[in-house]
Amino acid sequence: MSIFTKKGDKGRTDLIGKKNVKKKSEIIEAIGQVDELNCFVGWAGTWADAGGEKIPGELEILKKVQQILYKIGTELAGGEGVDLAIETEWAEWLIGKLCDGREFGEFTRPGEKGEFSARLHICRAACRRAERAVCREREREHIVQFLNRLSDLFFAMAEC
Repeated sequence: MSIFTKKGDKGRTDLIGKKNVKKKSEIIEAIGQVDELNCFVGWAGTWADAGGEKIPGELEILKKVQQILYKIGTELAGGEGVDLAIETEWAEWLIGKLCDGREFGEFTRPGEKGEFSARLHICRAACRRAERAVCREREREHIVQFLNRLSDLFFAMAEC
């Protein structure tokens, strides 16, 4: 199979179920933003994988996030719906564990706490952008809620 299908050369693409849409459509924008976020999460994970780990188990956390993002991308593309209630609760629990009741009074500059923290702040910003893109899609409240919690998780990982 060739990497070049040339199906998208005219600015259109197929979603799951053979639905053909313009590449400038809101759904393609949302799928692209979630995909970009997934790439940034993988990039942040390379820091932990190279021994820069700051939080025990952070590489596993980031890998789990990537699996969830793949499921979200599949749903956005027309695949089966994803129940994100358990993942949303997991993110909330993890934030509580990471922050251990700590109150935030002041924000630090992204990068002020080192490279891994800076990478997580990039993930947080990309997550917010993906969230805004998904908000333009109807009936995606469960995805928006998870992405909102996920950006909080990236913040907690970067700052705690």
